[in-house]
Amino acid sequence: MLKTEPAACRLAAQDLFLDAGAPVSAVARPADTAALIELVAMARRDRLTLMPRGAGMSYTGAIVPADPARTVVVDM
Repeated sequence: MLKTEPAACRLAAQDLFLDAGAPVSAVARPADTAALIELVAMARRDRLTLMPRGAGMSYTGAIVPADPARTVVVDM
């Protein structure tokens, strides 16, 4: 599943205390291994960054993308 709704993309571009300043391009939640493989192939083809994300926010800024417009967050 690929979400491009503004609220989901804004939330995925921020940390507890930091914000990337712009929403990511999409949030992906692959249903299975085949969907993840397809997502990686799409990202390679379109030269997008995939950023894995677990269950929540971080305090360190580690999940704030450097180039949110070219980033797809992979919600694991």
